[in-house]
Amino acid sequence: MEDARAAGPDDLAALRTLEEQARASLVGQRGGDVHLRRHPAHGEALEALVVDPAHHVLVGTIDEVPVGFAVVRLDELEDTSTIGTLTDLFVHPDARGVGVGACLLDAAIAWSAAAGCTGLDGTALPGDRATKNFFESYGMVARALTTHLDLTAIERSDGGEGSDDIDRPDDGEAAT
Repeated sequence: MEDARAAGPDDLAALRTLEEQARASLVGQRGGDVHLRRHPAHGEALEALVVDPAHHVLVGTIDEVPVGFAVVRLDELEDTSTIGTLTDLFVHPDARGVGVGACLLDAAIAWSAAAGCTGLDGTALPGDRATKNFFESYGMVARALTTHLDLTAIERSDGGEGSDDIDRPDDGEAAT
């Protein structure tokens, strides 16, 4: 039976393995490279996160065997309200489609609500329709779109470094 529960010290080895699998699954995905560089692996810090009251680390299980994990962080906003930020949500591919992800998200929502959060944020990479649809099935909606320009790959008309030298689409191709 699928379930989600708070992680404890005995789960650290399984959590590290699942995190490695989650990060490996992002390699080659659109946006995955930048996401991985912006969000370093928890690694050894998982031990501290398990007991940190500003984080909630969850383990998703099937018949008590860890097959997924989630990490939620409390973020205080400028108006002093708090939101939960789902920094990680992963279920091993062989364990998907049976409800483990739903158990993890349900537990993340419950913890965030109990902590007084006014909302819960999650991230889906571009093109990851399954994650987007999963979040939307919970009523989660996009509230921002993050764009990125790889400055190491742009072509400049004269090989210079100024922004006036960047080859841009014709005016009819781009809206500002």
